Amino acid sequence: MKVVTLLSLIMIVASTASAQKLTFQKGSISPNYTTEDWNIDKGDGPRSCKLFIQFDTPFLSAPTVLVNLTGIDAPTDHNLRVSLKVERVTVSGFLLKVETWQDSHVNAVEATWFAISRND
Repeated sequence: MKVVTLLSLIMIVASTASAQKLTFQKGSISPNYTTEDWNIDKGDGPRSCKLFIQFDTPFLSAPTVLVNLTGIDAPTDHNLRVSLKVERVTVSGFLLKVETWQDSHVNAVEATWFAISRND
């Protein structure tokens, strides 16, 4: 997965080949069953937890955000289903939605994120 994220980042940089200055930020997150509104460690059906990720420094324009799943804690008595989605990207942060469905239970995830924007 790290290779896919790195290749995606390279493609973004390559597509902005002009002499524009780019701004990058990166971070990691490790939400788990103790996180407020975490409900994907029990129950059945579609469930999600939304987390607002704030950038250290606001961007001048809303950046492109890539998220990479780097770890997961889940019991082995059910199939594993998990999805990470980036929503509502602004200059100050973004919403990360962690989802599962059917009878899957997810105790924790670890993810890294990269944000990139042009300084125009």
